[in-house]
Amino acid sequence: MAPPGGRAGDDPAARDNGPRVDPRILVEEYGLTPAEGDVAAALAEGRTVSEIAATTGRKESTVRWHVKNLHSKLDVHRQVDVVRLVLLSATAASQAG
Repeated sequence: MAPPGGRAGDDPAARDNGPRVDPRILVEEYGLTPAEGDVAAALAEGRTVSEIAATTGRKESTVRWHVKNLHSKLDVHRQVDVVRLVLLSATAASQAG
């Protein structure tokens, strides 16, 4: 059975062990707004748009708007490319610090 708001085999708690991304790094590195940084970090941590909306108190349409802005600002066309850039930034930051 699928967890609420997820797919079968998609346990949100299991994703808590993934990489942590500091949204402030993304804001500084890519010129994102704080809200865009939060959304980008959450996507990189494996959260869905629905989960991000629920945990931040935003509407799903607002989160989708931030995702659209991320695509534009990061010059990418797919959400996976947003995640890839964010994870590369997080890796570089952790190796530098």
